[in-house]
Amino acid sequence: MRENKGRPPKTTANYFPHNPGTYNDRKFKMLFLKMLMLDTNYDSGKVYGHFWMLLENMIESDNITINMNSNELSLIALDQNVTIKFLGDLIDVATSCELFLKDIPIDNPKYGEFKLSSPYLTQLITPLLIHREKAAEVMRKARSKNALGTYFQSPDEPEKPAKAAQLAL
Repeated sequence: MRENKGRPPKTTANYFPHNPGTYNDRKFKMLFLKMLMLDTNYDSGKVYGHFWMLLENMIESDNITINMNSNELSLIALDQNVTIKFLGDLIDVATSCELFLKDIPIDNPKYGEFKLSSPYLTQLITPLLIHREKAAEVMRKARSKNALGTYFQSPDEPEKPAKAAQLAL
């Protein structure tokens, strides 16, 4: 009998709350300031919007992490309608402000390849993933006890009589 029935566990989320207080957060203010120092065309609204768009890309990726390389950077820049330079600057500055984490593989360090994640996003999504795992565990226990009726009955178990037949006895 197969151990894992149904869909594989999700490591992504369809939704996450956009925190309106981030605009006044010190790390974000440092991000805006550093980006403005790099280029005066990098206004705070543009930086803020594209930062959140990157978080949305992460939320759609497995394990809330983008496997970044030059091709992925180009595709995201194209999707966001910005230059590769702007997106690269945003990632670098957000990393220096501790808003993003770059995980560069030590065993196979190819230039320009890294995993991009966000501690903020991980903090938001971890409770959701824990909730999903607990709900899945409850369903596994219910199925193993056959508490939900014959629909979830294991093929190894003998078929139970219907309730009407039980009441007639």
